[in-house]
Amino acid sequence: MAKIYVSSTFLDLQDYRAQVERVIRRMGHEDVAMEYYVASDERPVEKCLADVAACDIHIGIYAWRYGWIPTENNPQKFSVTEMEYRRAVKSSKPCFIFLASDDQPWARKFIDKDTTQIERLRNDASAHHLADHFTTPDDLARKVAEAIHNWEKQHGYISTGANIPQFDRDAYFNAMRRRYGVIALEGLTPPQREEYLQIQLRSVFVEQNVRENPPPVELPKEVWAKLEQEKEIHADDLPEGVALDDIRRAREAYFEKPSRPVLDVLTDATANRILILGDPGSGKSTLARFVLLSILDPDGAFHSILDATREAMVAEGERDEKRESRNENREALKDSASRSESATRRMTWAKQFENYLPLLIELRNFVALRAENKYETFFEFLEYLGKTEGWHLNAAALKQFLKNDGRAVVVFDGLDEIFDPPLRDHITQQIVAFASDYPKARILVTSRVIGYRRKNLSDAHFEHFTLQDLDEKQVATFVNRWYGLALAERPDEAKERRERILRAFKESPSIRQLAGNPMLLTIMAIIGKHQELPRERWKLYDHAASVLIQHWDVNKHLQDKRIQHDFIGEDDKKELLRRLAYRMQNGEGGLAGNYIHRDELQAEFEAYLKERYNQSPADATKIARAMIEQFRERNFILSLYGANLYGFVHRAFLEYFCAWAFVWRFEKTKEMTIDQLKEDVYRKHWEDQSWHEVLRLICSSINEKFAGQLIDFLRIEVYRPRSDTILSRPPWNVALAVQCLSELRNLRFVTEQARDLVESVCHLLDLYMASYKEDRLGLLRSEIVPYTLKISPNWPSWPGMCNWLKTRRAFPGADKYAEEFGKFIGAVARNNDQVYEMIHLYAISDKADKRVLAPFALAGGWSDNPLARQDLQTLLKDSIWWVSLIARKAIHQYQ
Repeated sequence: MAKIYVSSTFLDLQDYRAQVERVIRRMGHEDVAMEYYVASDERPVEKCLADVAACDIHIGIYAWRYGWIPTENNPQKFSVTEMEYRRAVKSSKPCFIFLASDDQPWARKFIDKDTTQIERLRNDASAHHLADHFTTPDDLARKVAEAIHNWEKQHGYISTGANIPQFDRDAYFNAMRRRYGVIALEGLTPPQREEYLQIQLRSVFVEQNVRENPPPVELPKEVWAKLEQEKEIHADDLPEGVALDDIRRAREAYFEKPSRPVLDVLTDATANRILILGDPGSGKSTLARFVLLSILDPDGAFHSILDATREAMVAEGERDEKRESRNENREALKDSASRSESATRRMTWAKQFENYLPLLIELRNFVALRAENKYETFFEFLEYLGKTEGWHLNAAALKQFLKNDGRAVVVFDGLDEIFDPPLRDHITQQIVAFASDYPKARILVTSRVIGYRRKNLSDAHFEHFTLQDLDEKQVATFVNRWYGLALAERPDEAKERRERILRAFKESPSIRQLAGNPMLLTIMAIIGKHQELPRERWKLYDHAASVLIQHWDVNKHLQDKRIQHDFIGEDDKKELLRRLAYRMQNGEGGLAGNYIHRDELQAEFEAYLKERYNQSPADATKIARAMIEQFRERNFILSLYGANLYGFVHRAFLEYFCAWAFVWRFEKTKEMTIDQLKEDVYRKHWEDQSWHEVLRLICSSINEKFAGQLIDFLRIEVYRPRSDTILSRPPWNVALAVQCLSELRNLRFVTEQARDLVESVCHLLDLYMASYKEDRLGLLRSEIVPYTLKISPNWPSWPGMCNWLKTRRAFPGADKYAEEFGKFIGAVARNNDQVYEMIHLYAISDKADKRVLAPFALAGGWSDNPLARQDLQTLLKDSIWWVSLIARKAIHQYQ
């Protein structure tokens, strides 16, 4: 342990000093500072100078104040800060000099009126010693830690490797690689299919971002998403009892803090004790294992991702020969560069912990074996594993190593896996004691957000961070790596599967929310090998829900609570969730609909237990109460989020189970007829956007014959838009009909409905184009045309299309609708020669308001037709600038 003297002025650098002193103590050294004399610049000079001479290192921190100048025995009129620096130099002490950056804003009151003296000191110190500039207190702390760490290596405080008697390092490393190197897919794979994938964790690992501290309020996912994206939320979006002002303050406290890459946080020299919080499946354990594997083999961490990158680049190169678009080549090169940059970044991170000893303690296993009286402490646990697995890590030798060398990264994974609260508190105190006894070790703890009690670890100076959902770029990175490895021998198929997932992410908000969770994204990647997404996303929801329901081990939980019942199977759990979703979705609208009060939840469970299993009221109450307790502790699907309110963790599951409740009643139990489904569900809810996903999922799940009837019902029976009503009542029924049609895999059974729907959209285009309004364009652009493109090229041709195109008049301002109009026509009439003739007439019309409607139709519907390409080139040179502009956009999008 070294003694380190911290010298600076006081008032202007108080926060900076606090961070530096904290770093020194965390690194296992003794800090000597003016705070131990008096909290001001005026301190006992002789005592200070004697302490400087007795220290091993002098740290000088200089901003823009020269500081207190003692009047006695000071003929040169040096400040005490400069006296300390000069004594360190005279005593031949290593001097680490840190200067406030010239670019850093500084309070005027902390700048000397005459800066001559402080500038002289800064210049003198930096001329004779290697100096670094700092900006914030955290920045200063990092740089001080790096300087001390380098000094430790130079002076033998850090050896070149973990030297522990009898410890077989190679055997240990090999055992860890075998245990954690390959992702375990058994629990994520559909039971009807076998997946023999051997995916290396490091090859597909995607670094997530974290935000400091846990979310201050427990809310459903969609509420947090709305807060982050729109930075505002309305009272109607919140359940009763949750105050809008509290949520606004929560957003300010949480989202205003920067989102940082998690590896940056883990390598921050000021953060020796870190707690990573996250939702179920958010990647906490994957991160813990990646940390272990990367420290075991930093070069391997680099080369594994480089191998995947090289394979992807070879595949890209082969496809490049077939590409005509330079833009696509440029994007491929950019993606390859991004992957190489990621590899370099991960190698750099791993190299920082070279020669550290990584230790991963999975707390679930620790507690399980501890209950068998095999050991009591973490050291005894590691010794027990060492004996059974052949790497012989002796507890006493490990303690000695951590005391002396201390270069270890110790990960305690899954604090939330300890279900018994008193035991969890006891283990937490053991972690705190471990961190206190071995301050040189870097400690990482992981836990779920829900149910975590912060106080114990916070009091022990653990810094808290919460994993953020994967964003679009991170999802794309994962999917590219996954399929590049899973389908390495079939690059064309890999490309198709990647595009499925990424298309689903872009087109479906529900899929997008699910894909942000790494575990659910992995499930999507597995399912995506076999079926289209999102057209059959109900199958994805069904499989994902089945996987997650397995974690809801009701019977074991009842046994732990000494309730002797063993009858609740997977079908029962699904039925309970269907009933809950139906009840919740039928409650208040909007985001606030995703909740149910504990009393109502318990009543629903009790009723089911009485009806299905003839349980007595007393037993039903006891069982229901125990099941609800488990939701807060362990369930992935339903969770407590405050004020005795429970909700689905992902709204997508609420919508899926609600839709399945209707399908079950319609197809399985015959409690509902097709007419009741039309009137009680579709007529009642077609204008409520919070119901649209439920209505789409119902259509995708039932027989196509009945789905066709629902589409017709939406199109012509609930509302027929007219020019005098379209302003006050947007035609969501037509949009929803198109969306429901896009859910169907086989249009052979709904040919007539599809043709009629084309006619309805054409009628809608006429109504909209008659008088331009931005909000109407938005509905076409986001709710109709994208779903039309999903169905193409499977649209049955509408016989009236040519006549409609021939007789419709030209509308002024048609350029506002040119893209949507053209994309729709190109999608529903692709490669139809008769329709092309009409679009050709538009392209050569003497009216610019007709010509402008042709480019997107030609590019989207007849891209392989040489005559259509010639029409496009002619339009590109049109004398009307906005016609030419639309042609340029169409060529760019479809080339």
